Amino acid sequence: MIPLASEGGGSVAALSGSTIATLERRVGPFVDQVLAKHALTVASDTRAALLLWTARDLVKAARRIAGMAEGDYSPDPDATRRPTFSSPSTKPPPVSAARDEKQGRFALSQVIADYFTELQDGGRRADRGRIARKRWQPIFDAFAELIGKDDIRDIEPTDVVRWKDHRIASGISTSTVAKVDLPALKAVFGWAASNGRIPSNRVQVRVTASRAPITRERGFTDAEAETVLSTALSRKAGPRELLQTVAAFRWMPWLLAYTGARVAEIAQLRKEDIDLSAKPPTLRITPEAGSVKANAFRIVPLHPHLMQQGFGAFVKGSKNGPLFHVAGTKASTIAGKITAAVRKIVPDKAVQPNHGWRHRFKTIARERGFDPRIVDAIQGHAARTAGEGYGDVTPKAMMSGVISRIPAYKTKSATS
Repeated sequence: MIPLASEGGGSVAALSGSTIATLERRVGPFVDQVLAKHALTVASDTRAALLLWTARDLVKAARRIAGMAEGDYSPDPDATRRPTFSSPSTKPPPVSAARDEKQGRFALSQVIADYFTELQDGGRRADRGRIARKRWQPIFDAFAELIGKDDIRDIEPTDVVRWKDHRIASGISTSTVAKVDLPALKAVFGWAASNGRIPSNRVQVRVTASRAPITRERGFTDAEAETVLSTALSRKAGPRELLQTVAAFRWMPWLLAYTGARVAEIAQLRKEDIDLSAKPPTLRITPEAGSVKANAFRIVPLHPHLMQQGFGAFVKGSKNGPLFHVAGTKASTIAGKITAAVRKIVPDKAVQPNHGWRHRFKTIARERGFDPRIVDAIQGHAARTAGEGYGDVTPKAMMSGVISRIPAYKTKSATS
């Protein structure tokens, strides 16, 4: 329900911060859409009043519609108090042609660059904008080339539909168009609309993507897991192969199996991220080492079987810095090599290399009745409720509740 101070008057100043936040969450998007449509702006000190009165009118409108549904078509007593709205021009405020050309305020390329810059969040996550640019820039380049319009204000919804049709006709899957291409455009155009570059988000087209058939479990089977881990144990170093690469093929599959982590998170581990003095010994997955989903660190205890195999000795003997790639190079490169190697071992494309460990970890946890909140914390999944988000899931809880209760993997190698 929308919180109202009172049905009639009521001071906006008397509203609590939580009430204003609720209004912002539930009414704010609607208000912003109307403001953007008519190229209107509202002073920050009057926004709360606008949200409150909008909420009240929405409640009254709902009651009015409910009454009409029951046959009450009497005159609306509130109709006469609402002034006739005269919309101003829906175009952005005029800007001199010289200034526009000089600054490129509305050039599509500049809007995209501004979006990526703001995405870096004031420097707290410097890699966020870089990663988004790397992933999305080719999409925007291809879009601009097809549409042939430099000014974002000239791009119409029909242009976006034409782009969508072109991508699908080019052989791009509907799933990629629906889950990658259009969300990228929608995010940037939405940002442009909320920041006064365009009156509204022109990316409203939808694509119905067909789901690929699910023909097997998403995690590795027992046999597949045993083969991958056995291969990791028995793999020989190639000629002039870097020590970090050898270590990656030896240890990364085992770390993935016992943590359910993402391959990128393990690939970027550094010596300083492993705490062998802790009880139990732990590894730290942190944005300081590289990209981490949700930009949040977590500490995960090491399975006793890893320590029995000599992982602690390996860490002690390693140089400071990255464990599995050379400092100054990309962790994603070694992650890609591990992915390619596992794909050769498990060629079934119905299961994802490396990500199959995350699914398997969850499956094992469910089979043994582990606490879902602890399992989510180990794997870096968000709490499902506000209550679950309270407090911390400590390494001690992870070890006693989950990690130590995962049976040690048995492989074909006697060294395991």
